[in-house]
Amino acid sequence: MTILTFPAINYPSQLTWRLIANTQTHRSPFDGSTQTLRMAGERWAATLTWETLKEDDWRLLTAFVSRLGGMSGRFYYGPYHAERRATGTGTPLINDSIQTGGAISVKGWDASAQAFKAGDFLSYNDANGRPLLHQVTADSTASGAGVATVSIAPPVRRSVADNTPVEFAAPVAVFMLGGDDFSTTFRPGRFGATTLEIVEALV
Repeated sequence: MTILTFPAINYPSQLTWRLIANTQTHRSPFDGSTQTLRMAGERWAATLTWETLKEDDWRLLTAFVSRLGGMSGRFYYGPYHAERRATGTGTPLINDSIQTGGAISVKGWDASAQAFKAGDFLSYNDANGRPLLHQVTADSTASGAGVATVSIAPPVRRSVADNTPVEFAAPVAVFMLGGDDFSTTFRPGRFGATTLEIVEALV
């Protein structure tokens, strides 16, 4: 399946970004106590709203959505609303192929660089070349050797190869439409308005 690139149009006038958790809750019939298990399958989702689209932009967007064919299509999208705030530089790479849980080890930073600040995002490709998107949940600073331990959400889904590049300037994931129905409202002056629901497409 070809993964498309989202069209280069104006940013949405409003964006709602969210992480959909995947949990399972068990309530004891004996004492009412509750246990909740965090499971794999967390995914990113967003609602993109354009209140005013110029003709060139709505034509590009509607053509793109038509090409997707509803929920069957796939495309790259990222948290463009949340640029990285950390100032450290380097060429970050996954450090060691054994990565699990809510933290990853990243090498290749300049010595003692500020790798990430809480709320930043990063992505890296899995063995199939599909980007995995994470939000950084705590500030992270590299050691003198240029290695940083980075707390992330959602947790690591699959281990990736050592030396896999880590993208921090424009991290992305693979998304799909949240439904098969899409409409655009038009007004005089050839302006359009629309809302697009998207959700991360896990494999």
